[in-house]
Amino acid sequence: MLLFIDTETTGLPLFNEPSEDPRQPHLVQLAAVLCTDDGAIRSTIDLTIRPNGWIIPDEVAAIHGVTREIAMRDGVEESLAVELMMDMVGRSTTVVAHNFTFDARIIRIALKRYECLGEGEAERWAAAPSFC
Repeated sequence: MLLFIDTETTGLPLFNEPSEDPRQPHLVQLAAVLCTDDGAIRSTIDLTIRPNGWIIPDEVAAIHGVTREIAMRDGVEESLAVELMMDMVGRSTTVVAHNFTFDARIIRIALKRYECLGEGEAERWAAAPSFC
């Protein structure tokens, strides 16, 4: 099974800083499609994230189109979005993304931020076979 993912964020990751650094960006939107090797879709998510103590800068919202108002009205908790995606990771053989390095770092940041999802989830994410 292949898992295609895409993220939108509050900004660029601080690549020279640890994932646990509180200045790291947050997810604003997370999309994933789980499909068989021949392309049959088995599961999808497309979630807007509700800010909880953080902001979506106007200049970033102008790029991806998710404003604070939209996110507050339609969003889910960031930890829930990551938890749902990790369930899909567990059922996939390969995770695919257009710019995998970026998306992988954003997911790792979220996993480190929400250790309550389970100890070792960031390591499980890092070990997942991937393709860019």
